[in-house]
Amino acid sequence: MSSKKLVSVVLTVSTVAWGLGIAALPLAQAQTTTSLQAQIAALEAEIAQLQTQLNTSSSASSSSSSYAYTRNLTVGSKGADVSALQGLLISGGDLNISAPTGYFGPLTKAALAKYQAAHGISPAAGFFGPITRAYLASSSVGTASTSTTSSSTSTSATTSNVPATGLSV
Repeated sequence: MSSKKLVSVVLTVSTVAWGLGIAALPLAQAQTTTSLQAQIAALEAEIAQLQTQLNTSSSASSSSSSYAYTRNLTVGSKGADVSALQGLLISGGDLNISAPTGYFGPLTKAALAKYQAAHGISPAAGFFGPITRAYLASSSVGTASTSTTSSSTSTSATTSNVPATGLSV
């Protein structure tokens, strides 16, 4: 009889333990749901911040492409005109930095040389002088970039209520 009681006790304990495990399962799921909702909220905040930065960057590239350059720029140059040039190079994909720095360094020189070569500006040496200034002044770079930026800004303003998918039309 003692073995029957032992088996009975073991089965009772395992049944109770199993029952408690099932009862705890929805609680664990609730914690997971709360955690996921917190992660979603954090990601939505990060997306909003990145969209703000994107709109700020678009505004900067719009003003940089229509900038009236008045002096030669080379390695060591500093100022708003360098920032405008860097904005133009960033928006064209020639300069891979997050935002203009206002300092004309080796990266800006290399990016400018790439831009000059791509647009048939000779010599493509990375020196921003009268030839490149004349090209920018006479080309439709400023007009096209400004209208494109305006339309993308208005597009992002109209699609801001759409859930962020990373896709834009």
